[in-house]
This record gives sequence, C-alpha cells and structure tokens, in this order.
Amino acid sequence: MVGSALAVNERVVHMAFFRITEAEKADGMASTGRRRGFRV
Repeated sequence: MVGSALAVNERVVHMAFFRITEAEKADGMASTGRRRGFRV
C-alpha cells in the first residue's frame, strides 16, 4: 500500500492510499498518465 497527503498550513487536509502489486513496486513511480487516472 502506498499513500500521500496534502497539507495546508501544516495541517493534513486530504489523504489517499492505494494498493499496489508486486510488479508495480519494482517499477518505481507510476507514469504521469497512470497517476492522472487516480484523480477523482
């Protein structure tokens, strides 16, 4: 599982977590297009 947080004025305002496969762990950072697909 990986995640990220958005902080404003030193306070967390949003957090997101994603499950990743073993293959994704080995690939490093996801491509721009793949990260764009996670947006809501």
